[in-house]
Amino acid sequence: MRDNPFTTQGMIRDPRLFFGRAAELDAIWGYLRKDANVSIVAERRMGKSSVLWYVKAKAPEVLDLDESEVHYLDLELVADAQEFFNRLAEILGLAEDATTRDIERVLADRRVILCLDEFDRTANNFEAFPLDFFAVLRGLSQGPRLTLVVATKTPLIDFSATGGMTSPFYNIFPPTPITLGPLTDDEARELLTRTAARAEIRFDEGTLTKAVHLAKGHPWHLQLIGSYLVEANLNWPEAERRFESAIAEINDHAGKPRRARGARPPGERSTLQVALVGSLGTFAALLGLLGSLTGSLAAIYSSVGLMVFTFALAVWFFALLLRRV
Repeated sequence: MRDNPFTTQGMIRDPRLFFGRAAELDAIWGYLRKDANVSIVAERRMGKSSVLWYVKAKAPEVLDLDESEVHYLDLELVADAQEFFNRLAEILGLAEDATTRDIERVLADRRVILCLDEFDRTANNFEAFPLDFFAVLRGLSQGPRLTLVVATKTPLIDFSATGGMTSPFYNIFPPTPITLGPLTDDEARELLTRTAARAEIRFDEGTLTKAVHLAKGHPWHLQLIGSYLVEANLNWPEAERRFESAIAEINDHAGKPRRARGARPPGERSTLQVALVGSLGTFAALLGLLGSLTGSLAAIYSSVGLMVFTFALAVWFFALLLRRV
């Protein structure tokens, strides 16, 4: 079985496997050259972590910094504010129990870039990250000493508006965050072709076009369909089937219902259905009553009564079926 060069678990850590985001990276480098903090916003699996790791890997070269001055920290792995500042102290070469005054003193003679992933979890999490956490971090990151590059799913101003973090903290970032949207078609093609080429795999033009269209520029979706193509030995129908199944399963876990195209949500009926069911139900009841009365007449009318009753029963059953549609 051939090696699979595509990554479907975790971030892209090898800068050689990072493709696209040229405009976004230009904006990030522009801010960092001015010692400005950077806010990156994107939905889940859109590549925030990969961008942060790429910044960590390339900033020393792009910004002429020492590698020891650029760091990445995943806040999903940080329990609270105390552990955050302990980790920051460790990054700066200080003892774990260093105070914020110690951190401030060391930063006075250095320029450190700190890439903070999953920064969302600090907002509205007052027990673990009280509001004074943001005040201290704001104080440390004003000026060139400590520059923050934070990634969130929601703009920082939204957290500030709901009291999830202090307004002064939001104000140390540019007013417009850098938003990661889908990759362009050219970037998507580059990701697929150059990643596949690392394993000496070549997608034909038809497969490439279908893969780009299916993934709609979503970086993780591109990695996923590329991976399935390799595993299916470039069999498009099989790769597409596995891709659709994986996305459907993810949607199920996320609480997004699957239903056939044009189908209505459970319990929802069209106006015509409601009208038909109501009218036929009433008509069936009347005919049933008529049939019962007719059946009690003299024997000469018994056959007519039976016919009416049978017809009424059929209409009632038809109305019952419509209620289940």
